Amino acid sequence: QPQGLSFSWHCWLSDGGATSPCLDAAGQPLDLGASGGVTLPAGALAATVGEPYMFTVTVTKPGKAQATFTMPVTVRDAPIPSVSVATGEGGGNLLPDGSIKANAKSKLTLTGACSDPSGALQWSFDPPVDTSDPAKFPLGASSPSLVIAEGAAALVAGGSYQASLSCTSGAVVGRAALSLRVNRPPTTGALSACRADQPGCVREGRAIVDRFLVEVPNVADEDEPLLLHFGYDEASAGTTWLAPSTNWFLSLVFPAGNIT
Repeated sequence: QPQGLSFSWHCWLSDGGATSPCLDAAGQPLDLGASGGVTLPAGALAATVGEPYMFTVTVTKPGKAQATFTMPVTVRDAPIPSVSVATGEGGGNLLPDGSIKANAKSKLTLTGACSDPSGALQWSFDPPVDTSDPAKFPLGASSPSLVIAEGAAALVAGGSYQASLSCTSGAVVGRAALSLRVNRPPTTGALSACRADQPGCVREGRAIVDRFLVEVPNVADEDEPLLLHFGYDEASAGTTWLAPSTNWFLSLVFPAGNIT
């Protein structure tokens, strides 16, 4: 036990002046173990009528005075709403372990449903994510669909999240969750553009005649093959983008002017 502590749990019911131990479904005294916390499965306790269950924990440590705490627990017999969560448009890629992999700046749509049409819905993340910004979450966090806008970057690249939808029906809450993994950007070496016919790295040449080798070495990512989108800037014409390619280098000739 942490810090040499010992825990002793008891559960009892009061009926007027008399008390009796809590019983499980088989009619036996409830076994609460001796750890620092208690978890009971659904149906372990019957619904309370009148007085609540009283759970008491006594904590002891050699050479120290013991401490006792009691908490009342009321159990209601109410149906728990059924909740489901799935991905919608732009929902990322399904991984073998059932989690979803998405890009940090891509649009992401999650859809949910609750068996109680009048239930109050609420989306949340673990670790926590601020869903109050309508520029990032245009539908908010209390509708059947949760949308993360294109370019919002609401989730951190390389992070792992649990997206949960809760449905509150009266005093009962149902939940469903989906695991999300946010893709890391590819890693690369430094981009270079050098004359292909010269030793070293010569960055001057004749327009439309001399060829330049444009390359970005050591491109790596867990998702392959990658598409590389090369482009160049001219002061007078702006940016020219070339067709995407899986090659990490290109041999090009350039127009006259200062090219970046």
